[in-house]
Amino acid sequence: QYDLVGFHGYDILPIPGGAGACPSLCPVPEYLVSEWAALKGVLSALNLTSMKAINTEFSWGGYQNVTIPDMRSAQAARLYILQESFYPELQRVGWYGEDFPLDGTPNPNNPGYPDGGTGEFWASSATNIADGCTVGDPIQGGYDCPAGLAMQQVEKWTLGATFSGPCTCSTSPNGGSCAATPPAGVWQCAISKPGGYSGLFVWDNTYATYPCPTTPTSATAPCGSGTFTVPSTYSADWQDLTGHMTVLHGATSVTIGGKPILLENEAFP
Repeated sequence: QYDLVGFHGYDILPIPGGAGACPSLCPVPEYLVSEWAALKGVLSALNLTSMKAINTEFSWGGYQNVTIPDMRSAQAARLYILQESFYPELQRVGWYGEDFPLDGTPNPNNPGYPDGGTGEFWASSATNIADGCTVGDPIQGGYDCPAGLAMQQVEKWTLGATFSGPCTCSTSPNGGSCAATPPAGVWQCAISKPGGYSGLFVWDNTYATYPCPTTPTSATAPCGSGTFTVPSTYSADWQDLTGHMTVLHGATSVTIGGKPILLENEAFP
C-alpha cells in the first residue's frame, strides 16, 4: 500500500573492491539510463508498471574526484535533461546536495586526489573561490557555481516544454556502444512548446576530456570535436549551456561533445 517508488540515482559505475575514481574512472550521467531500465524491469516483474517513481537523491557522487567546473556543468545538465525526458513516469528528482562545498579530503580509493564532494550549485562567500563560483546570485546572495548555472539554463530551456519521449542514443564515430552499461554515443532529446516551438538537445558522451576548450564566441564550447548533422526541423540556431546563441545561417552541421547543446527551429521563446 504505497503510491511511489523511491530510489537513489547516482551516476557511478560499480567499482570492484571500491577502488578507482576520476580521472581514471569518472562518473557517467548516462549510467542513470541503465539504472532506470533496471528499475522499470523490477516494477514490471512485480506487476507495477503504472507505479510512478521519485529519485530522492542523485549527483556525480561524493568520492569521485569530480572537481573540474566544466565536468560538473556537463554532469548536471545531462542528469537533469535525461531525467526530465522520463517524465511522467519519473515524477520528481532531488540533487544531493546543492550547497555542499568542494571536498578536498584525500580520496582513499584514489591516492593523490581529493574526494571532490557532490556540490555545489551555490556557494557562500566563504567557499565560492575554491569551486569557481563567481557569478553573484541576485536573489539569495552568495554566488552561483558552474554546475548551478548549467542547471539554471536547462530549467530555462525546459520550463513549459514537453519531451517527445526518453532521450535516445545512436552510434558515435568516436566509439562507445549504446548497448553498454553505461550506454555511450550520440544523445538526442526532442522538446516542443505551445505555439510551434521545437528544440533538440544533442551531446556525445564518448567525449570525456575536461576542461573544455574555449572559442572566440563562447566560453563553453560543446567540449568535443564530434560532427552532428542538423535535422532540417532545427535549422534556426543552437545554444550552449551559457545561453549563448549561434545562428546557423544555412549550416548543416554542428560540433558536439560532452556538454549538451540545444538546436532550435526558431529563436528561444
